[in-house]
Amino acid sequence: MLILQVIAKIIKILRSQGTPGQVAAGFTFGMYLGLIPWNTLHSFIIWILVILFNVNFGAVLLAISIFASIAYIFDPFFHSFGYWVLVDLDFLRGFWTNLYQTSIIPFTRFYNTVVMGSTLASVLLTVPVYLGVKWFVKNYREKVDPKVQKLGVIKMIKASKIYDIYQKAKVLSEL
Repeated sequence: MLILQVIAKIIKILRSQGTPGQVAAGFTFGMYLGLIPWNTLHSFIIWILVILFNVNFGAVLLAISIFASIAYIFDPFFHSFGYWVLVDLDFLRGFWTNLYQTSIIPFTRFYNTVVMGSTLASVLLTVPVYLGVKWFVKNYREKVDPKVQKLGVIKMIKASKIYDIYQKAKVLSEL
């Protein structure tokens, strides 16, 4: 039953009123929030951006649940990547030392190898995830959703009295 609820929520996000760009931006912000540890300054800043920008909040929550559930698997990679950037790249040592001595930047916990690695991985994935999700949502809405709406099960659900009550309640809740 849980799987059906998840699939229903994904379809609801794909069919939402937001543009494909809004859904993709929400998913991308959610990717950041799912991969980066929660107790950092930049996670807080990303939450503020989610609130300020007109992104699909359902896509944010979906991406958080997906990426947070798999992030621990990639922690060894994040650690190695962060260690390489923080320790092995000698020419950056002075830069990291200067950042650490500022008053606010240490709250990002950039000095933690996993935080640094996950943040950089998120930055590198930003454009591919955004463009991929935008393409997927656009193609789903144009090609797949019309076929889904023609399925007999969907027509039967839409013809029921319960669906009519749901639609009326939905309209009233939007007022």
